[in-house]
Amino acid sequence: MKNLRIMTITAALGVQGVVPINPGVDVLEVETTGGATSGFTLPPGDLGQVIHVINNSGSTIQVWPAVGGLIGGGAVNSSVTIKPQTGRHISFIAYKPNKWSQSDVQWR
Repeated sequence: MKNLRIMTITAALGVQGVVPINPGVDVLEVETTGGATSGFTLPPGDLGQVIHVINNSGSTIQVWPAVGGLIGGGAVNSSVTIKPQTGRHISFIAYKPNKWSQSDVQWR
């Protein structure tokens, strides 16, 4: 079984690149935020890389791609939002370098 690398952060007031994810992180838990537009930035991503994000902060957070990247069908450098969730997480999957898809997963 793979050992998961877990990172717990406080989301910072939001601009792209302010809170980057450490390389090799598999699970990111957001515990607190710095305000209404808080968030973090995904790494450029290797093909097939998956990062699971759990938002336990009680606030909506923003997630940006690395500079020049995109998430889902969004525009380059555009963020997506993740509402606070119980029993759910968002999975980001790198399908090309610096291009991520996302899926909403519910735990049972």
